[in-house]
Amino acid sequence: MASSSSIEWRIVERDEERKLSRSNKPLGSGSFKKVYLGFDEVKGIEIAWGKIPFTRQIKKSKRCAEAELSMSLEHENIIKCYDHWLDKPNKVVNMITEYCSSGDLRHYILEHNLVANTVMIKNWCRQILSALHYIHTRDQPVCHLDVKCANIFVDGKTGTIKLGDFGIAKAYNQELVIADIKKFGATVAEMADRRLLLCGEVRLGGMVFGGGGPEFFSHPMAYNLSVLAGVKNKEIARFSNKCLPPAPRTTALELLEDSFLAVDVTETSAASTSTAAGNLSLRKSVRDQVAELLQPPAEVLKDFDSRNKKFRLQGKMSEDVLISITLRSITDGNDSVRMMYFEFLLGVDTIPDIMADIAVEFDLSAEVIAVVSENLEQLITEFQPHDSNTPSISKEQQTQDGRSEDNRRRGIRKLKLLSFLCCTKPRSI
Repeated sequence: MASSSSIEWRIVERDEERKLSRSNKPLGSGSFKKVYLGFDEVKGIEIAWGKIPFTRQIKKSKRCAEAELSMSLEHENIIKCYDHWLDKPNKVVNMITEYCSSGDLRHYILEHNLVANTVMIKNWCRQILSALHYIHTRDQPVCHLDVKCANIFVDGKTGTIKLGDFGIAKAYNQELVIADIKKFGATVAEMADRRLLLCGEVRLGGMVFGGGGPEFFSHPMAYNLSVLAGVKNKEIARFSNKCLPPAPRTTALELLEDSFLAVDVTETSAASTSTAAGNLSLRKSVRDQVAELLQPPAEVLKDFDSRNKKFRLQGKMSEDVLISITLRSITDGNDSVRMMYFEFLLGVDTIPDIMADIAVEFDLSAEVIAVVSENLEQLITEFQPHDSNTPSISKEQQTQDGRSEDNRRRGIRKLKLLSFLCCTKPRSI
């Protein structure tokens, strides 16, 4: 096994039902709120816990418009809001939302050197426009008004991007739709221009809505020249310019139908667009559907108790032979939480090897070790291929095959294998 490392993570706050916990790790902050990493102890998933200070409007209405709007939105390319509540003593609104571990699109592009990557930009544009089409055409339509790379978040495992931060959203009207499309056009330019990604967001805000900057920015031609100055790809520049003044008024759906976003036969993009926005995915054949049913599940959860401890095992198939597993333990009567992340390589790792590390880190008795081991074995078994024609592999073969590929696979695992997370409730809670 690769060597392990440990990280301290403190729980600093819980909800009244003690189902959600907030850590002291910040995820980001804006003009109106701060966001921290949290954990949903019922679903077993990480969450984003936002804290919005009371405004005069919130004090008067005793409600948070952003949180209520976000909770009403149901779209795969919009950050989901799970819950919110007012904390009157501390004068903040707590807002629990979906967590995207790869961060915002601005940092994602810079980190992975994706500036002006045409295939990726097309993929992102389809998803953003799908989200805009949804909010502009729902029963109670709204406009976002702050579309930019810093407000778009990335699920790096699937390539899905999600529009978030509806803090200044307003009820739909035609002028605000135009503002959303302008901001989208400027965002496309951001994706293709490192200068705008690094320092252009604040200036772009003033340029889009007029004011907040030099007077000449309000002139359509000056605006276009400034936004598109660093965009070298003519195809991207044309598409971005279509959204900017004085271009004719257009809608998100019309932009989705632009030739720039047509899916090339060689493109393997996983762009997700709603049916109303023109879903571009192909139907699967019956054979494909049957083959999919025979595949192991994407995720398996197991909850069980032993002695005075509650356990949760959560497994996800990261690759064809690699299962990412989280083991979470909570001791009854003590708000002490311990989490352990590890990866199980099918055909190489064995449950006794994994259990040896778990037993040491969790200081478990032989009885509890047996219970955890049994549940771990059941979880891993569920990820085995369901195809009865797949030949079984003996333990001897697994050992031989494992040794032959051990060096190659362990090289991959060194970067991401074991990490332990210890959480202890501070006295102030």
